Amino acid sequence: MDKLSDEVLLVSYQKAKTLKEVDRKFVELLKKEIRKRKLPLKK
Repeated sequence: MDKLSDEVLLVSYQKAKTLKEVDRKFVELLKKEIRKRKLPLKK
């Protein structure tokens, strides 16, 4: 996760939330990293 830029992380999270095939644990992992970096989380 450390290699992802903030922008890529946020875009990946938003896209992962819309895809039904993506494991919810992966979405939560992205969300955790966003919070760790203290980035704005859009709902």
